[in-house]
Amino acid sequence: NKKYNRLIPLSVSPSKGFKSSPSHLSFKDVNVKTVLITGFSNSKAESIIQSIYLRYPNVSTSIHLTRIWPNECIDAIEYEYSHLEKDSDELDEYKKDILESFLRTCEKRGDTIYNSCLYVAVEGSSAEIEETVKGLRAICDAESLKLYGLDYQQLEGYTATLPLLKSNIKHNRLVTGSQLLYFMPVGRIFDGQKAPVGA
Repeated sequence: NKKYNRLIPLSVSPSKGFKSSPSHLSFKDVNVKTVLITGFSNSKAESIIQSIYLRYPNVSTSIHLTRIWPNECIDAIEYEYSHLEKDSDELDEYKKDILESFLRTCEKRGDTIYNSCLYVAVEGSSAEIEETVKGLRAICDAESLKLYGLDYQQLEGYTATLPLLKSNIKHNRLVTGSQLLYFMPVGRIFDGQKAPVGA
């Protein structure tokens, strides 16, 4: 069995020393394809990241989170809708009411809300990457999650998996702290100095 410890050194600059194609990056003799996973499953099974790591040793993951305050979201929604024309295609009162209801419920319960984005970098030969991505897609399909191949966005995707605390891909999923636990390989999330979220 091969052992993977992130084949691409973190010291390698994403801006040079690689070849780019729409579907992957090539660093010397190693290919890297980054995919994005979004969604939420009600499954009580192991976390999605734990499930991925148990099956595929040639991957590394990165979760990007931005905390959102429900009351600020509600104010922003009211402001945006108040400035739309009545015949605007963007004016959808039904969606607005559902979103506001969700936010008010979270505010009442004291739930923490995050914009979340899970990146998975797959490393290996072209055949290994293809097989792994096929397996990742099967996991996502079984759990009602969505996997995006990030074609033509591979450099941005790979950069997001590095410890740079930066993502230039604007594709996030709104989740509560308790829902976010599904992605985590541990049982609790610590939010600053407060008690664990979703414990």
